[in-house]
Amino acid sequence: MRKCDLWLQNIPKEFARSNGLCKNCYEMVLKNKNGRSWPVTLRHQLLSGQVNIGCGWQAFAVANGLKEGDKFKLELIRGENELIMTFYGMFTFTFNICSHAEGIEYMHKQNLGHCHTENA
Repeated sequence: MRKCDLWLQNIPKEFARSNGLCKNCYEMVLKNKNGRSWPVTLRHQLLSGQVNIGCGWQAFAVANGLKEGDKFKLELIRGENELIMTFYGMFTFTFNICSHAEGIEYMHKQNLGHCHTENA
């Protein structure tokens, strides 16, 4: 994790594309392993094509003691009414779909793959 990633967490483009995350903006709930939650957004930047966890990520990172140099892996799973991202290390992300559900047809109920966010 780079220092700038404490404000905004990018999701690798290929992972986002292959899981249909490049079509919309999602309002979600982010939960750590203790069940505490933070509202966050998953945004697609039209010009760059980058997808990131935006509003709410900083509060999550600060509250959970994430710091520059931390490395982690995310696993995305599609549930009945929610997206779940498991944060390998200390935390578990649960993303509840609150709006823009039209992008969900690109996702599947099985494990969708791994999102490595080991930033250099």
